Amino acid sequence: MTLHQTYRQLQVAVAIIAAAAFTSCFDRTIHFEYKGTKIDGWNREDTVAFSIHSIEEASYYVEELGIRANNQYPFAKLHLKVRQEIISTNDTTHRQLFEDAVQLPIYDDHGESVGTGVNLRQYKIPLKTLRLQAGDSLQVSICHDMRDDDICGISDVGFRLIKN
Repeated sequence: MTLHQTYRQLQVAVAIIAAAAFTSCFDRTIHFEYKGTKIDGWNREDTVAFSIHSIEEASYYVEELGIRANNQYPFAKLHLKVRQEIISTNDTTHRQLFEDAVQLPIYDDHGESVGTGVNLRQYKIPLKTLRLQAGDSLQVSICHDMRDDDICGISDVGFRLIKN
């Protein structure tokens, strides 16, 4: 290998590393986490909770809910209850509470999955855009709101918070 070829390979390697570092600087995800449920029967009383402590910067934040399911899930949609509480660090008596009913499509009108993946499909839906202050904490609780107490096929519930 000539000196020119070695130098060229070094340039390419540096460019790849710089590009990776540059794109990672634009990842605005503050929190991203999935928690498992009982895939053979997620009970409506089994709440999945996420805690985000002490937001670093005052800004608007976009929330995203994620679900992972297999082909055992028998319904076209998944109904969820999402409870969120913002706790101000400056005044712990100041709390904002939001409760939302969310309907997540699982299958389209033709019975085809709208998720991505093969054996375990992933579904995502935006929730809210929140204005959070520096130091605020966010507590998110998610449970299903289906007619059946136990539903099969849901393996994980996820929550993502992205700086807008």
